[in-house]
Amino acid sequence: MKKDFGSSFFNILRIVLSAACVWFGFRASFPLCLLYFAAAVFTFPYFQPFFDGFLKQKMILPLLVITILVSAAFLQYREEESRPMFSTAGAYTLEYGNGTADPLSYITVYPGVDASCNKDIDLTVTGKQNAGCVFRRGIYTQDTELVFTVEDTQPAKITFFEPAITVYEHSDYNGQSNIASVTDPVDGALAYADTESTPAAGTYTVRCSGDLTVPGDYTVYVTAADRHNNVSSASYRLTVLKDGTVNEEIKEQEEEASQSILDIDPDMETEALIRYIRLLYLLQGEPVPEQVETLLSELTEGSADVFDLLELLAILTQ
Repeated sequence: MKKDFGSSFFNILRIVLSAACVWFGFRASFPLCLLYFAAAVFTFPYFQPFFDGFLKQKMILPLLVITILVSAAFLQYREEESRPMFSTAGAYTLEYGNGTADPLSYITVYPGVDASCNKDIDLTVTGKQNAGCVFRRGIYTQDTELVFTVEDTQPAKITFFEPAITVYEHSDYNGQSNIASVTDPVDGALAYADTESTPAAGTYTVRCSGDLTVPGDYTVYVTAADRHNNVSSASYRLTVLKDGTVNEEIKEQEEEASQSILDIDPDMETEALIRYIRLLYLLQGEPVPEQVETLLSELTEGSADVFDLLELLAILTQ
């Protein structure tokens, strides 16, 4: 009775082991699956009488099965270890900007793989940056260093209030008066540099094609260099008329500027308000006061209060 029970239990274990070998065989790649299928056949108890006819020693069959399973497990481990966990282009170029970028968002991580990196890419700093990343799938681990290059390719944008300006020869016109903004997409407004040479990083220059004290048609050139020396340029037309010349455009501007500063509509668009104030001083032949110029710049950037500016201008024009 005990012998029959022991034999039946051992046969059940062999059947379970054979079924497990079949399961692993279907999941393994070819020709690795053949080893698992062979182990399943050698383990299945109903085939033992057939093998006993060829084998004189009964321990040969178990040793053969163990050897096959160990070999199959080793080969499968090497296969899993060599299987890639992610795909990458090797090196990436990112655009200079604000904030950070996740390195893993630029590669493809395969299903079943856990990935993590030691840092994000700082977009506010140009140049090469490396991120150490670890990929895990089960007991397998792979360390990889991803290389990113942050570059600033966007130059500053230059905008004008008007594409063309007409003034009198003794109006003491300032070429900056028609500049609405010189702004880098990331770093913001650039500073004015009073020089005829190429602007330094983070500044812009204004140059005219001729002598503005002499009536004629001229071009005003604005050249800007952002903090990473991306250069951009733009221009507008400037016509200088002789004093006393009848010009409908000038007359219209004078009539507009002759109104009281307190009559400015508080709902006026910001650009129109700035243009109006600059035009007022321009046609009066006076330079824009430094305090007013500062407020106009702050207003362009959105950091000044319109009603504070109107109050200051009302005091200055009394």
